[in-house]
Amino acid sequence: MAQRADATVRGRVVDEAGLPVAGATVLLGDQTAVTDGDGAFVVIGGGKLTVVAGGYASQTVGAADGVVVRLAPASGEVITVSGRAPEETKPLDYTISAADVRTTPGAMNDALRAVTVLPAAARIPFSFGGLVLRGMSPRDSSVFIDGVEIPLAFHFGGITGVFPTQVLGDMKVVPSGFDVSIGRTQGGAIELESRTPRGDAYRVGGEVSLLHSIASVEGPLPGRGAFLVALRRSYFDVLARPLLEPSDPLPSYTDGQIRAVWGDVARRGQLAVYAIGSLDRIANSSDAARPNDPEADGYLAANLGFLRTGASYKRRIDNTLVTIAPVLGTNLLSLSSKDYHGTAMAEELDLNRRWYVFGGRGEWLRDDPGGFLRAGIDVSGGYLGRVSATVFQQDVDDFPSPATPCCGPTPRSSSRRAATGSATGSRSGRGSASIGSGSDAFRALANYAWSRSKRKYDPALGGGWEPYGLDQPLRLNLLFSTTAFRWNVGARLTAVSGNPAHLVPEGTPVPDGPDDPSEVLVRLPTFWQVDLRIDRMWKRPWGSISLFFDIQNITNHRNVELRESRLSLTDPGNINSPLVYRYDDVRGLPILPYIGVEFVPR
Repeated sequence: MAQRADATVRGRVVDEAGLPVAGATVLLGDQTAVTDGDGAFVVIGGGKLTVVAGGYASQTVGAADGVVVRLAPASGEVITVSGRAPEETKPLDYTISAADVRTTPGAMNDALRAVTVLPAAARIPFSFGGLVLRGMSPRDSSVFIDGVEIPLAFHFGGITGVFPTQVLGDMKVVPSGFDVSIGRTQGGAIELESRTPRGDAYRVGGEVSLLHSIASVEGPLPGRGAFLVALRRSYFDVLARPLLEPSDPLPSYTDGQIRAVWGDVARRGQLAVYAIGSLDRIANSSDAARPNDPEADGYLAANLGFLRTGASYKRRIDNTLVTIAPVLGTNLLSLSSKDYHGTAMAEELDLNRRWYVFGGRGEWLRDDPGGFLRAGIDVSGGYLGRVSATVFQQDVDDFPSPATPCCGPTPRSSSRRAATGSATGSRSGRGSASIGSGSDAFRALANYAWSRSKRKYDPALGGGWEPYGLDQPLRLNLLFSTTAFRWNVGARLTAVSGNPAHLVPEGTPVPDGPDDPSEVLVRLPTFWQVDLRIDRMWKRPWGSISLFFDIQNITNHRNVELRESRLSLTDPGNINSPLVYRYDDVRGLPILPYIGVEFVPR
């Protein structure tokens, strides 16, 4: 029976022994598919399938659902051609796949945390996940999701990224030297690309870990489209609430993504619509505000988040790619409180700021053998409203009265980025770096970087160049992982120069006059840490289940993350002895285990 032209063809590619062949290329008309670890592939249409794989003879068979293509080893003379590609004028970038993220010790299954393994990235104190590329401040680097810049990359400044790995296709990190298509950033750029939803069948996936849970659903849509929905929610606030007082605030975070895709870029074009959102919340229990209770401390909730919605249309005509992508969004910043002050009168506060953004981009890109020509337009704008505050009181025995403004709006004041005469210069040198190198049995990475980051903080006052607070001249990363007895075991060593600090030298006497003693530049001790990751995957006909243990600081080494000056008696037993300056060190986090279970549908 002839295969229908629009039918879905599922098949497998195996060798002569029946073992799956991963990475084989399947061609059907103008479609291309690559087999996964089980040798499986999915294409749509009818006709003849051509399968090509390294080390095997190519095979052409009829396109039928459930087809199994057996490849024979290639025979005959093998000719190897080597050469040197012509030099290209393009910025240095690194590409990290979802598989790389899942095998990076210390990344905690988080794509943005995995960036710290690169030579261009410095580390944030206390193992937070901020992005410091080429010595620039985290606020000076930009993160894009499918071409849309997001205002917040991490929950609570660095706990985990707002983009779950379960929906990640690839991630590209460009430390510097990028062209104007990215624009509007001074540091580096990180481009996260969502994987294309699969529309041949409905699939459910997810992850359960110590920090949060993730649920994802994907499947077909009318018009030969496909959708992908992913939602993540932390639950520390839910688990810890019964153990704490109602007045104790607890953090929580939520993020999600909805994406729908129709069409093909190379045929009639591809249309994608999406919504991306994130919310960080710190709140105590509503029971903390009780009438006529003098021990009640009041209810408090603070929210910070964003929402971006939009669409993109891409179409390739010969060697020209046209892109049109409008976007709308809003940023959320609010504070709410309610307190009775031990009486029956409720006092409530609602503080928020309205922030709406809009924009769009259009791009025309022509790729020729001698280079490429790009032209486009990128427009963005928005409305940053005044801070509005509403305060009102009411007796709990009275009918609630409408809120009446107490203090009125504050004058509008906004700034995209504040700068006070600062300038930054940096020089960097790199050793070698590779992501995902090796075979299926092992992965190895080694990189060494030397860089300096200095700023002039007070140029008007004649101040000189001073090291930036995250200036880390020497950075070393060593990573190795291997598979044995179906278990993947990996370790990572990170060694980084200590951050600079301006402090009064220890032992300096406290002067009698009003002048403070001079500070000197000191460096904290060298940071080093060993992370360990152990995971095991069980494959089933309906998908795979992975159990992983990601243990940070396996040696429990307490690095010095912060150093402060304090006054101390020369002789602690004599209160009349002179005062001198001493140091107090704040140590980093101890050993930190991260455990989770991930389900990936087939």
